[in-house]
Amino acid sequence: MRRLLALAIAAAFAPGLALAQTGNQTTVTVTGTVTAACTLAPVGAGAGTFTVGGGNLIDTTTGLLAAGLHTDGPQTITGSWCNTNSVLTLAANPMVQTLFSGAPPSGWTKSVNYTATSTGWGNALPVATTSDISGLNPSTNSATETVTTPTAATISIDLTNFVTPGSNSRLVAGTYTGSVVVTLAPST
Repeated sequence: MRRLLALAIAAAFAPGLALAQTGNQTTVTVTGTVTAACTLAPVGAGAGTFTVGGGNLIDTTTGLLAAGLHTDGPQTITGSWCNTNSVLTLAANPMVQTLFSGAPPSGWTKSVNYTATSTGWGNALPVATTSDISGLNPSTNSATETVTTPTAATISIDLTNFVTPGSNSRLVAGTYTGSVVVTLAPST
């Protein structure tokens, strides 16, 4: 009898002990969110500037665009990543001599077109070819590449196929400047 009384008193003062013995349980859910994000690293090798033709675009004997122009190597962007589907956009602007005002005389030009190519992000190769006619209203040409998995890679940008708008156009003197803009963003 003493035992039963002792057990009854213990059960009255320890209700948690009684619950544990019946097998009751509850679940607390733990959640978190990872926001879709992309990081485009800064340009590494080449420091973000292409020098075309060693700095001289013309054949000094004819005044025409030099044949076989090339750059000082591709620009590389190391350390870029996206934790979701992504789209890489490559936008190219022609090289234009902006200090020459107005249209150049017949047979002359103040713009140079080229092809920009991106490699390394996915299997496609975005290619943007500029198509400026006069240098008066240069337009941006772009290409995109969509990757459907999280990705981390080195992106390389290279320039090729330098041409003037007219087949026999001479270039006016001055500095010619263009740009290639790389954009990396999550895609939905």
